[in-house]
Amino acid sequence: MMHEMFIVGITMLAFVLLFGLGEFLHHYKRVGAESTRRLVHAGSGVMALSFPLLFKSHWSVLVLSLGFFILLLISQRWKYLMRSINGVKRKTAGSLLFPMVIYGCFALAQLKGNDLFFYLPILILSIADPTASWLGMKLKWGKYSVFGNDKTIIGSTGFIVVSFVITVLLLVFQPGISREEILIIAGLVAIGSCISEALANKGFDNLLIPATVVVVLESTTRFL
Repeated sequence: MMHEMFIVGITMLAFVLLFGLGEFLHHYKRVGAESTRRLVHAGSGVMALSFPLLFKSHWSVLVLSLGFFILLLISQRWKYLMRSINGVKRKTAGSLLFPMVIYGCFALAQLKGNDLFFYLPILILSIADPTASWLGMKLKWGKYSVFGNDKTIIGSTGFIVVSFVITVLLLVFQPGISREEILIIAGLVAIGSCISEALANKGFDNLLIPATVVVVLESTTRFL
């Protein structure tokens, strides 16, 4: 247990350094808050992928997630803190939801005895979502609106493609699933999570995207 708490401390330090990098880029290199926010978002998700290898107990991940939830909550109360994350013009609860989702997916994966329920939603949230945001803001092609949420066709297309590829790559290593089943599940995950991303606003895509992935996985692996 003491060994795992030591790893928790080292992991927390690694996340603090990532946040520090975002602050450095924002304050000293004049990188926009939208870009540094995407960097920290993607970096946090990729770093979290090590959790199933590092931690045997979900309590360790809970300690980490609560620690960063409190830190982010404080930073939103005092706006001068962590401007690289909170300096975006839009109102969003995404940063607060992110550590909660990481813990929820980790606990669910342990409960089901299948790390796919952790890796797939976190990967899609960490890679496909920022990719869609970046493409939409960079290329701005095919603008559309869903319930007041401004999206782009190019961003949504990027989300679907990246989600599909990630799902296929992970399912290939799952035993007992045929190629046809892999393509079906990947298609449902990609389209379903893209719809969730389009419908959600104020950062709640950080909750709806992984929830959709989990629902699709639970449904398809049960019936296929």
